[in-house]
Amino acid sequence: MFSQNGMSKTDIDAYSIKAEKMSPPLHLELIPSFKESDRCQFIFIDSQDAVLIQKSLPLINKQSLVIGSSEEIIFSSGHIALLKVGNRVTININKKNMVSSGIRPSSQILNLAKTLIE
Repeated sequence: MFSQNGMSKTDIDAYSIKAEKMSPPLHLELIPSFKESDRCQFIFIDSQDAVLIQKSLPLINKQSLVIGSSEEIIFSSGHIALLKVGNRVTININKKNMVSSGIRPSSQILNLAKTLIE
């Protein structure tokens, strides 16, 4: 997990405590750079900065699911954008990018998408 916009080690620790109670447990980690992302299955990019996203995505392990908090992520080479609109969260998916990374999205997740790029 990588955060450019203010998620601290304390925040990660707080989420990790909750994640450890899941079955199977989920391990959250704040990584200092994308060069260390090779062991990550999911990468969340908390950034609205299009330039940062464009520079960062080529450094990410191609088999990681890349999720972001801005729509820019799916128009780059990311996979899923989670956007807060009012009091709701919308899901935007770039199926083409997922498939080219070897990730096959389920029909259930595709049905949840507000925006779907095929």
